[in-house]
Amino acid sequence: MLRFIHITKTGGMSVQRTIGTKNPRCLMADHKPFLKADLNRTTFAVVRDPYDRVKSLYNFYKYKRNVVKEDTFRDFVLNLDFYYAGKNIGHQYNTFWSCYDYLSLDGELKVNHVLRFENIAEEYHNFASKHKLPLELIHINKNDKKEDGLKWDMEMIDVVQRLYDNDFKHFNYEK
Repeated sequence: MLRFIHITKTGGMSVQRTIGTKNPRCLMADHKPFLKADLNRTTFAVVRDPYDRVKSLYNFYKYKRNVVKEDTFRDFVLNLDFYYAGKNIGHQYNTFWSCYDYLSLDGELKVNHVLRFENIAEEYHNFASKHKLPLELIHINKNDKKEDGLKWDMEMIDVVQRLYDNDFKHFNYEK
């Protein structure tokens, strides 16, 4: 059996909708990280560049969920420790965790297959063809309520690099 590990703001809703929540070949567990029970399953997930993911987290939780209270993107990033370490936002697990946090167990990366958001259509198609899943990824949940042109400064970059260090290391994203 397959298990899709749905990391927030990585295109997971598109994967879930494409495969179907009742597909007998694939277990969908909304936003739950890798679990000990997954050691006996084939697992897969989508990861995303930490900078782009933080922008997406900001736009989604500021403009669609009204959770982010900071007035600016900069203030949000400088306060990201609060969100990263704090309570979850409507899920059992913390939506601001790094992708690595979702996909590791006891400090070790355990997921079997990692797809990249930046190439999601092609990588999903290749994965799906090998595992007899629906091939064409349905694109949903695009955020039309967002702030474009969000800018970074060195202080903000330092926060993201510190919190998402394992994502840069393990998934080869450029700092």
